Amino acid sequence: MKGESMLAEKTLCTGCGSCTIICPYHCIDMEEDEEGFLYPNVNSQKCVSCGLCEQSCPVLTNKGVQPICRTESFAVQNKDENIRRKSSSGGVFIDLALSILGQGGVVCAAKYSKDFDVIHSIATTKEELLDYCGAKYAQSKIGQCFIYIKKMLHQGGKILFVGTPCQVAGLSAFLKRPYDNLVLVDMICHGVPSPLVWRKYLEERKQRDANGAELVAVNLRDKSTGWSRYGYSVRFDYQDGKVYSAHQDKDSFMQGFVSNLYLRPSCSNCKFKGVERISDITIGDYWGVWSQYPEFDDNMGTSLVMVHSEKGKKIWKNIQNDFRVLEISNEEAIQYNPSATKSSSFSYQRASFYRGLRRGEMVSDLVQTCLSKQNDQKVTNVQWILNKLFHRVRGDVDE
Repeated sequence: MKGESMLAEKTLCTGCGSCTIICPYHCIDMEEDEEGFLYPNVNSQKCVSCGLCEQSCPVLTNKGVQPICRTESFAVQNKDENIRRKSSSGGVFIDLALSILGQGGVVCAAKYSKDFDVIHSIATTKEELLDYCGAKYAQSKIGQCFIYIKKMLHQGGKILFVGTPCQVAGLSAFLKRPYDNLVLVDMICHGVPSPLVWRKYLEERKQRDANGAELVAVNLRDKSTGWSRYGYSVRFDYQDGKVYSAHQDKDSFMQGFVSNLYLRPSCSNCKFKGVERISDITIGDYWGVWSQYPEFDDNMGTSLVMVHSEKGKKIWKNIQNDFRVLEISNEEAIQYNPSATKSSSFSYQRASFYRGLRRGEMVSDLVQTCLSKQNDQKVTNVQWILNKLFHRVRGDVDE
C-alpha cells in the first residue's frame, strides 16, 4: 500500500542511516529523538512503498554474522612507541589505514568535528589520519559516507571503512554485495552513548573547569596514568591553558557509560556481536592481557586483532611486521572481553536519568544519583536472595 514502510522497531534500530540514504524518493530523514539518538522518520506522503529501505536495513535483513573462514586472534603492540602512546590501546588502526592509503585508497572512520561531535568522514592523507586516532564515546553521524563509498567502489577505488559492528552491517546491507576493494573493520563495542549526553557533558565541563573557555583537545584514553587494569585517564585541554584530568573510574561521563545509563536501546539486544563477524578484521583492547600473558603487558596498551576473512588475513600479513605479535586462542581473546560476544545490559536507572536530563539537571549529578540508586537496589536484591535462601534452608518457604 502506498505510504507504508516497514522499518525496524525503534528499540532495535541501530541508527546506521542506510534506509535514509538508499531511498530514491528522499522521503526518509534521520531525526534526533529526546534521548539524542538518530532515528528514521518516513514522510508517508512521499513514500511509494518500494521496499528499498527494508532491504537495506541490517536488522531486517539479518546482516550479522556471515563467517567466511575461521577467525584467528592476536595480541599486538605497535613497535612505534609514539603511535602506541597516542592510540587507545596497541596502535593498530593507524597501520591499517596507512596500508590502504599506500595503495592509493582512502579511509572512512570516526573523528571529532570542530565542536567535538563524533562524525564519520574521509581521510586521504597520512596527516589527516591523526584526527581519527583515539577513543570516542558517542554514536557517530554517518552522513553521506555510504554514498561516497559506493561511488568510489564503482570507480575501482580502495576503501577502508572502520565503524561499530552495526555500522559495518549497515554499510554491507546498503551495498548489497561484497567488494574486493572494500576492507571492513569493526571494533569490540560496549555500546554507543548518546551524542546529546556527550554534548551536555562537554558544556558542563567547560563551565566547571575553565569558566566557559573553548575546548581544544579531548583524550578519553590518556595513558600518562597507565593502561593496564583500566588505569587510563580522561583529559580535556582548554584554550586558556587549563586542564581537566580524572582517572576513568572517577569521571562521571565514563561512569555513566560503563553503567549503561545512556546507551542506545538497541545496544542491549545487539545482533552483530560474536567471534565470527561480517567484517574482515575486528580490533579492540586486549583487556586481561596482564592476567593471561603478564610478560607481554608493559602498561602502554595492547590491542586485540581478530581476523575473519581471507582478505583480512592478507592485509594483516602485510602490516604485522610493524607489531610485536602474540597469537592467542579465540577463547583467550574474549575471556576478559564480554563486549565481544554479549550485549550490554539495560540499566533500570536509564529512564530516571533521562527524566532528570529533561528537567535540566546536570549530567554529572544525575550519574551519581542514578548509580547510588543502582547500588542500593543491588544490595536490596542480594538481601532478598539471602533471606529467601535462609528460609528455604529452614523449610518454611512455599515453592
